[in-house]
Amino acid sequence: MYEAQFVEGLIAGLLSRSGKIGYLADFPNAGMISCINAFAQGASMTCPDAKVYVAWSISGREQVDKVLLDPALDLIEYQQDFEKEVGRLPSGLYFTAQQEKEYRISSTYWNWTLFYEKMIRGLLNGTFKNTSTSHAKAVTYWWGLSSGIVNIEYDTKYLGRSDRLIRFMEQETISGDLDPFQGPLRDQTGKLICPEGDSLTTEQRTHMEWLLDSVVGEKPDKDAGRIHYVSR
Repeated sequence: MYEAQFVEGLIAGLLSRSGKIGYLADFPNAGMISCINAFAQGASMTCPDAKVYVAWSISGREQVDKVLLDPALDLIEYQQDFEKEVGRLPSGLYFTAQQEKEYRISSTYWNWTLFYEKMIRGLLNGTFKNTSTSHAKAVTYWWGLSSGIVNIEYDTKYLGRSDRLIRFMEQETISGDLDPFQGPLRDQTGKLICPEGDSLTTEQRTHMEWLLDSVVGEKPDKDAGRIHYVSR
């Protein structure tokens, strides 16, 4: 998912005038952290001074609104469906309601048909095997944009000629020539996580617990008290 969020970040950076972009995150697990950081990387690539302001749905509506109602933000990425005064907004990247209506620019979706086709074909041809003999075993599927299972759709009317640039960079991401997590990468404390010329390992991407220096906001305590969800 972080690959798709990287491309949506590229779009956000291109379209943002203020360089301040909101991001509504769900539960603070490693997968969500990698999505936030990849989005911030994309935004910084097309808008070097971009800052991504993160709100967490588990923190409750009041805390979320403190971020998302900031008039300085001109775009917001919703990582889940969200209830607003204009109605229910499906997940995706939006212009904020400085206008009469909020418009969705892009969104990420999953091709579940292709997912199940790959699974069934693997079972039939013997390439999918359960190596566990006595206990149930979870299986991780490392399928991104190149698999066709994770996809991005966006409204080209907002991008103009930049549409060609986004399509090119999406293809570069798919081919692996453009890596969302290539250094230099620094966390919010300024610590160098990945030097220039290097890239994060698969292990580092799947167990990410830090936020980039271009991200504003902290991770909430995922074990603290009652969990509040702002979506329905």
